[in-house]
Amino acid sequence: PRAAATGSSVFLSLRFGEGGAQLQADWFRAQLVRHGVTVYPSAAPPVGTSRLKDIADGVLKGDVFVFFGQKHYGQDTKNPMCSFHEFAMARNEGKPLAWINMMGDPPNHKPDENTVRMALPGLIYHKWDPAQTEDEAAVEWVLEKLRAVAADAEEDEQKVEFGAAATTAHSRMPSATTASSSSTQT
Repeated sequence: PRAAATGSSVFLSLRFGEGGAQLQADWFRAQLVRHGVTVYPSAAPPVGTSRLKDIADGVLKGDVFVFFGQKHYGQDTKNPMCSFHEFAMARNEGKPLAWINMMGDPPNHKPDENTVRMALPGLIYHKWDPAQTEDEAAVEWVLEKLRAVAADAEEDEQKVEFGAAATTAHSRMPSATTASSSSTQT
C-alpha cells in the first residue's frame, strides 16, 4: 500500500474496559505507526505532561479524528478524558472524522450517544467486525483519508499562493478606474 503523506497524524478515540476497543486500537496504532503516521494520544504522555493535556493536544494536532464507534462510544462518564469530551472537541475544531463502525449493519449501527449521532448523517464509515482484532482494510481506509486531507491542504495552500501572486501582479498594473478617469479628463 502507498504510504500516507509525510507528517500525517491521527487521534484514536475509543472506549476502554469491558466492551471497549482497546485490543483493536492497540493493533491499529501499531499499523499506522508502521506506515509513518503519528498517533495521538501518546502511548505514554511526555514527562511532565498530564494525560488530559496529552489528549487535548492530540485532538488538536491530529489531521483526522478516528473513533471506534461502539454502542457506548461517546457516553459522558464524567471523566474529563472520556470519549464524550474528545468527540465534542474534535467536532468543535472541525476535525475530519473517520468512523470505524464496530456495531453492525443499519439500522443498528449507531452509538447510543445523541451528540455523536448528530455528526453521523452523511458520514461514510468503515465496518469492522468487533470479534476481529485486526482489520487491514480499516488501516488502508484511514490512510486514504489522510491522503485526501493532505491533498486538500495542499490545494488550499496553492490557492493562497496563487491568490497572493495574483494580488501582487494586480497591484503593479494600473487600475481600470485610474485609466478610465484619466481618459475622461477634459
